[in-house]
Amino acid sequence: MRSTLFSYENKLLLLLSFTFGFVLFDRMALNFLVPFFDKELGLNNTQIGLLASLLALAWAISGYVIGTLSDATGKRIKYLVISVVIFSLCSFISGLAASFAFLLVARIIMGLAEGPVLPLAQSIMVGASTEKRRGFNMGFMQSFGSNLLGTMLAPLVLVALATSFGWRNAFFIAGIPGLILAALCYFFIKEPTTKTVTELKQKASITDLLKYRNVWVAILLSCCMMTWMFSQITFLPKYLITEKLFSEEDMGKSMAIFGLASIIWGAIVPALSDKLGRKPVVIFFFLLSMIMPLAVVYLGETFGSLAPLILAGASTMGCFPVVLATIPSETVPRQYLAQTMGFVMGIGELVGGFAAPAIAGWSADTFGMHAPFLIAASAAITAGLIGLLLIETAPLKVNATKLATA
Repeated sequence: MRSTLFSYENKLLLLLSFTFGFVLFDRMALNFLVPFFDKELGLNNTQIGLLASLLALAWAISGYVIGTLSDATGKRIKYLVISVVIFSLCSFISGLAASFAFLLVARIIMGLAEGPVLPLAQSIMVGASTEKRRGFNMGFMQSFGSNLLGTMLAPLVLVALATSFGWRNAFFIAGIPGLILAALCYFFIKEPTTKTVTELKQKASITDLLKYRNVWVAILLSCCMMTWMFSQITFLPKYLITEKLFSEEDMGKSMAIFGLASIIWGAIVPALSDKLGRKPVVIFFFLLSMIMPLAVVYLGETFGSLAPLILAGASTMGCFPVVLATIPSETVPRQYLAQTMGFVMGIGELVGGFAAPAIAGWSADTFGMHAPFLIAASAAITAGLIGLLLIETAPLKVNATKLATA
């Protein structure tokens, strides 16, 4: 039992989970620290949106380019370690920023470094995973560290650091864990065999993938989900402080509640979709997630009143694994799964991670700080309607339908 618990597979899973978790920790740091430096650097909402959106664009481009290059060379560990070192150093560089242009360049470089981490980690993890645990390992590695570190602990830790030591020191300290993890990755991880990874790397044309109705529906849902998330997460810390007059501490706790909700819904929604079906569950929880952005604008005036509404209204976070992984895995042949998941996630990142924050920032400057949250609410409604186009794939529901028509 002890040898199984401390197996290479399990230790690798934890190491890669925390590595990707600190990718999200450093990426989200900007959003949580904006209220501490926006006036000092003279940033408007459009510029804040651009800081998030151009990082996302760099992330999407480098993820594809470096992922393809690592497949061709087989040197995944080398690229992973270099990426982790660079994005950690970019956190230090962000703390030196004295202008918008300086900070923008630092965040773009960070996006270029962070983009390859997930596909590289997935390739390494799949090579070390036993067949029966491959799906679990992929889901755990992608969601556990990112939700725990990136959305739950990051706001508490970073806001506390910025309050006590200043926002620059918060960026400096945030870069340290990544350097430690880079060293652990370099000395601990074994390069996966080419054969194991190649089995999951067969390619289909984009046209072939789009012939599957659920693939293009999942792409549209991915765009809506990421628009819902990044339109809010980019501007929520500033909105709570400047419009709701929250203290920095209450802002940090509010963002941590969002992280806690991500973990809770990340367990509840997939489990319910196994029993009740993918289609009705994602439709219901997309529509339920209108609560969060509307509550931020119209209801929650204190942390105590807003916290339960964030907890209830962050349900879209539970739809991410269902839409990005489960539905594609039940739709396309296995040899096309990695490509399909990357395609669905990549388009969603370009629309929701790149375009949405820029548009939300411009709308905040033009129409008021409430505008990004109305965009998020609209994205939730749109996702609920698009969900009607899904073809049910849950095995229990599909098998029940087959028996009923037999």
